[in-house]
Amino acid sequence: MEPAPRKNQTRFNDWNKHWLDAYISFFSERSSKSRGNLGDRPTKDFVESSDCMKCRKTRNLRTQYTSSELTFAEQMESRSERNLEDSKIVRDIAIYGPESLPEQVIRFLDEPEVVFNE
Repeated sequence: MEPAPRKNQTRFNDWNKHWLDAYISFFSERSSKSRGNLGDRPTKDFVESSDCMKCRKTRNLRTQYTSSELTFAEQMESRSERNLEDSKIVRDIAIYGPESLPEQVIRFLDEPEVVFNE
């Protein structure tokens, strides 16, 4: 006579053979906007993120590249988007510091943020 645990195991296997032998695959479709962590909260666009989140998102960039490399990359991106004036402003700030900004830009930066309703 078989010991009790072995007998129970055999009975369990016989009773549940149909689903124990079945092929099961698991997959997960994640949206492109999910972070993949607990809760699967959708991510915000970078512009909409808080300053703290922007720091987290750019931590790798800031550790891997120097500020002059990042500034140059921003200039190139502005040029590729045909924002030549923005590119010049970034270049001037990088070379001469914020004191080089034109007076109208300084006034604009000092104004409270304007929010447009869509």
